[in-house]
Amino acid sequence: MRLKLLLIVVVAVLMSAVLVIYRRNLNSKGIALDSCLAQLTNQKPVKIEYPKPNVKDLIMEKSVSGGRFAAYKLSGDSRDDLYYGVFAVVLEAGSYQPTIFSTKTPAYTEDGLFDIVNNELWVVNSQMSRIDIYTFHTEKREPNVTNLSSITYKRSVSLPKYRLGELYHLSCSAGICDVFTAYHLESGCQMKLNVKTEVFSNIVCSSMGGSFIPKPL
Repeated sequence: MRLKLLLIVVVAVLMSAVLVIYRRNLNSKGIALDSCLAQLTNQKPVKIEYPKPNVKDLIMEKSVSGGRFAAYKLSGDSRDDLYYGVFAVVLEAGSYQPTIFSTKTPAYTEDGLFDIVNNELWVVNSQMSRIDIYTFHTEKREPNVTNLSSITYKRSVSLPKYRLGELYHLSCSAGICDVFTAYHLESGCQMKLNVKTEVFSNIVCSSMGGSFIPKPL
């Protein structure tokens, strides 16, 4: 009786080992075990639907020598999305196209997420309440081909020390940037940023009830 029980245990162990080896062999060959088992039992394999990656959604663009800077939305407008509010700025010039990631709120206008000031890229960073500044250079390898030479984080300009809401827009021209923030859709602030001195001025906040002075942090 003991010998019979011992034989049963040995057979069970051997069968488990064979199954493990068989499973590893299938995985090494990229074969789905569920499909093989389904064939052995004359059942149709279950088709598993995986979520598709988010398709690039162009938000805005600005031309540069030999290409353009383009901002893309990484996700939809659902707050449950892992990348809600994250956008990518890509320098599309030549074959090497680096990407910068930053944050914004989809509830506000998205036509001023970045701007180009001389050879610098100024990008809205709403999560950190600042403007991130990068340097970039392009160079011509051939008469009609422009490639990226370098792009590097340089510095950041933080918003003034007031409760200004969320940064969502900047647009620059003639050495001055117009910067906009919002508390919600009905109220927010507007100010000027001097490109040379990087100093803010003319802060004006308003809501449906009229103008108001922002509180210090």
